[in-house]
Amino acid sequence: MISPDEPDRIIAARRGSPLVLGLGEGENFLASDAAALVEHTRQVVYLNDDEVAVVTREGYVTKTIHDQEVEKEVEELTFSLEQIEKGGYRHFMLKEIHE
Repeated sequence: MISPDEPDRIIAARRGSPLVLGLGEGENFLASDAAALVEHTRQVVYLNDDEVAVVTREGYVTKTIHDQEVEKEVEELTFSLEQIEKGGYRHFMLKEIHE
């Protein structure tokens, strides 16, 4: 959710669908899959159901839907964009054959 009163703050909630927060330098990102973030940042925070992230350029706060702050572990992405695009196969041709 974005408010015209606070355009530099985004509030995102997870319920049912995946939600991952990517942490950058002076910028942060939201996505449903870490693969969408790997070319922008390697540091991510995965939200659980019924958790909310209040995100600005400078940082973030995670809370429950009952407004209790939640300390989340920052995880490091270890895969590359090339690995994602190949879907785990050594070559693009192998990926195409198996699809």
